[in-house]
Amino acid sequence: MKRILPSLLFGVTACCLIACILLSADLTQGISQGIHLCLNSLIPSLYFFMILSNLIMNSRLCQVLARPFRFLSRKVLHLDDSLFTIFLLSMLGGYPIGAKLVADQIKQGNITPQTGRYLLNFCVNCSPAFLMSYLSVRLWGNIGPGFLIYLSQILSALLIAVFTGLRHPCKIEKSVSLSAPKLSSSAVFVSSVNQATHTMGIICSFVVVFCAAFPILDRLLSSYGTLSIWLKGLLEVTAGCQNLSELSAYSSILAASLFTSFGGVCVFLQITALISGTGISIIKWLLWRIPYTFLSVGITYLGILLFPQSLSCFGTSQGAFEAKWFTVSPAASVSMIVTAGVLLFLSVPKSVKKHGL
Repeated sequence: MKRILPSLLFGVTACCLIACILLSADLTQGISQGIHLCLNSLIPSLYFFMILSNLIMNSRLCQVLARPFRFLSRKVLHLDDSLFTIFLLSMLGGYPIGAKLVADQIKQGNITPQTGRYLLNFCVNCSPAFLMSYLSVRLWGNIGPGFLIYLSQILSALLIAVFTGLRHPCKIEKSVSLSAPKLSSSAVFVSSVNQATHTMGIICSFVVVFCAAFPILDRLLSSYGTLSIWLKGLLEVTAGCQNLSELSAYSSILAASLFTSFGGVCVFLQITALISGTGISIIKWLLWRIPYTFLSVGITYLGILLFPQSLSCFGTSQGAFEAKWFTVSPAASVSMIVTAGVLLFLSVPKSVKKHGL
């Protein structure tokens, strides 16, 4: 076995190098599409919310936001105010928000890894900005189907949270208080921007890597009908949803519910990177992802049955979504990239700069 494994790794590496040479045009096209996707969808919908979520969790705003939902959080979900705020932000911000905040709480010693694992079961959700503003409007011409999918994921997360809370109430450690920030307001803001930039780098890197292989996948599966759509959706949710226009209206709604609730392998790797070093088992989280996905798709299907007349007027657009280089303007996008580069440079330790590494 010790001799076979190095030979196998060598063979796989050699095949990848040969593919990079022979399929360079397809790889270039996929990488370009991945960059377009990040600039057009991911960064505009996630970057500012990541900064805002860090500011909220490091200030008294976390208690203020949870206060109107105190009966739901404490009596039904069995969550402290701060932990319910993480759940609330995960429902508003998208997949990486909840995982990032849970990981931060574990690393700060505010919660145990076991509590973080239970939280993660219902704190990784698709954002309403993607489902309604990006996907639903472009694909079906209305926010109705996107709202139905988002509502199904809210109900699924609540059901998982209720079941989890009955087995293991999630609480902040008694010795830790989150009522006051540990840093000054300016330091918290700088730290929030820096962390958001780093997290966006992780997310966009995985998206670009997966999108690089999609043109090759389309070529290999071109004779298998819509198989490439389903495979791409299970690998990377955004790229998969871009091709749902080839399906019928009802099928595209159910497929979008499946892709966005499951998250895809790309999201799994992002979550793995964000919770690294926290002691959370990614395998146990993946097992909980299966009932969450079944619940979301089932509730979406039930919504289609209950409101067939309302959904029948929606038709899929013709062709895949068009990728654009700039969401608002070239100047705004270039300024964001330059700012991110400056922040990354400023975050390098002085010892590293001194040695020129």
